Amino acid sequence: MKICVLVMTYKTDLYDYFDRIKRKYLETKDVDYYFLYNGTDKSLNNPKEHNLNYYSNFQHYENPTVPVMWDKFMTFISETAGKYDYVIRVNSSTFVNVDSVIEKIKQHSDKEDLYMGHFNGSLCRQCRCNSVDVDGIKSEFGSGACLVFSNATLEKLFEVSKIFKHNPEARMREDDVLIGVALREILKIPLAYLDWYYFGDQTTIPPEKIVEEALTYPQIRIRNDTNRDLIDKGIWNIIEKKLQL
Repeated sequence: MKICVLVMTYKTDLYDYFDRIKRKYLETKDVDYYFLYNGTDKSLNNPKEHNLNYYSNFQHYENPTVPVMWDKFMTFISETAGKYDYVIRVNSSTFVNVDSVIEKIKQHSDKEDLYMGHFNGSLCRQCRCNSVDVDGIKSEFGSGACLVFSNATLEKLFEVSKIFKHNPEARMREDDVLIGVALREILKIPLAYLDWYYFGDQTTIPPEKIVEEALTYPQIRIRNDTNRDLIDKGIWNIIEKKLQL
């Protein structure tokens, strides 16, 4: 089973800090991995250093990552078609427990199509996520924090992307929403559940024992809007310590 972990990231001091720890962790795992940037710096594209880059000058008036995140993911799919049995797509603010996710993949290995993630729209113990209204359909979709795809699913998603390419309204959506629309609403591929631990709205760095518990989950979403330099980096520091990286 050939697996790639694809980190959707961009070049900032904060995300470089998270990615430094994530790189050390991924180096200990028997998987391919890449950090996929978007920018004008050509040096960011260096596969030997596990770095890939996609550039777009598109600027959405509300969110500059729309549709860059979608576009650069589609570019990755097109350039690696058939190379991997599964791709674990994770954003820079999320720690992925590779061993745990692989165990979850094995539980679904009888399925040709696999689309797995945390339901945005379901209730989890750490947060209350909302579903999104997509063209009048109340749709749950997998959070872009961490999504897992089989090769067959990626091939079908790429075919749908050719339709979306000529649909400006679709391309205004966040990438995880658009993935959910393509897979669940168009291709009828259900979302398999992947549990997470969520660190959000923290006012202080959580105790080490709490982070240690979080490390037993397939993914840890680390996104605090208040003082990320202190709290988010503090959580990643504990992860680095607990994993002895």
